[in-house]
Amino acid sequence: MNRGTQRTEQLAERAARLVGTDAGLARRTAQQATAAARAAGDGRSAALALRAHGRAALELGQLAEATQALREAVREAERAREPRAAAEARITLAYALSERGRTADALRQLDRAAEVLRGQAAAPMFMQRGLVLWRCGRTDEALLA
Repeated sequence: MNRGTQRTEQLAERAARLVGTDAGLARRTAQQATAAARAAGDGRSAALALRAHGRAALELGQLAEATQALREAVREAERAREPRAAAEARITLAYALSERGRTADALRQLDRAAEVLRGQAAAPMFMQRGLVLWRCGRTDEALLA
């Protein structure tokens, strides 16, 4: 990992850590990290920063912004050939879609994430699937998830 990539990854990780404590600062930091990662040609860090941006936007109640950032995160991760990062972004995207009442789209995103994630890494996907299914009244399936 070169110095530029290391810096952009650290900035993206900082944005992710800030989401739970200062969503506004997390969003600004994520935007800076995205710009820096793209300038450095670091698709993985750009995807991580965009996911942090989406999570921050969710915290701020900005569902459309969150959905857009998370879709970009998936695209960046796929372009960077980072399937796990794409799958993790899809899990968060599924939450945003569910919050917007688009449960079928949310479940499709979770199905795509399930193609990649295995073992312990799949746990957040199963939890999110259960929440989405519960929201649309499919309680028995939710409990199985």
